[in-house]
Amino acid sequence: MTTESSCEKARMYVERHAADHLSGRMKYFDGPCITISRETGAGANFVCDELMKQFEEKYPEGECPWAVFEKNIIDMVIEDHKLPDKIKEYLGEQTYATINTVMKEILGLHPPLITLHRQTTETILKLAYIGNCIIVGRGANLITARLKKAVHIRLIAAYEHRLEHMKQHYEMDTKTAEQFIKDEDSKRRKYIETYFHKSADDQHLYDLVINTGKISFEGAAKIIAAYVEMRQPAVVHT
Repeated sequence: MTTESSCEKARMYVERHAADHLSGRMKYFDGPCITISRETGAGANFVCDELMKQFEEKYPEGECPWAVFEKNIIDMVIEDHKLPDKIKEYLGEQTYATINTVMKEILGLHPPLITLHRQTTETILKLAYIGNCIIVGRGANLITARLKKAVHIRLIAAYEHRLEHMKQHYEMDTKTAEQFIKDEDSKRRKYIETYFHKSADDQHLYDLVINTGKISFEGAAKIIAAYVEMRQPAVVHT
């Protein structure tokens, strides 16, 4: 799914559910929320693409009741809380304990980082309550841990498999791919440790842990969709 396509579907999702809410129809309001935590290179984007295909087949043509929120969630946080666009550089999945960042906070060049984290949490909770969404990363599984309709997925794969995935699908050479995986995994782990005091590798935080090195992305998506349907059949068939 291209970034443009993802953003467009997210926009349609928000507009559609807002209209349903205001009109009182609320047709999809109680739909499930899927959170996806992932190791770098485990193919989360591809699994999400396959999930979207499967879910969209369940609804009449022309309707778009599902959306994926990953990088585009930053735009929603900015819109929800009326923040300047320059805030984007501070909303990634990373830890911010650097002198440069501390100085910027002291000088008042952007809101305190804990405030940005709280605002991100609020936006994720809003999406989860609406439902029929897939939220990737940013500790969404921990933020929505108490929501009964939330399903938490962890995607993993052997390092060699993830390395080959990055080289094949993102046209990276071996050295670049190795460094990218190391950096991204480190940032994501530190993000969870810093703000949630948990380990992203704790399997007890998830309903399903799927090894995409052992199954195709389409197969992984089918497992997730089947599990969601088994957990909430009345909701999925609304």
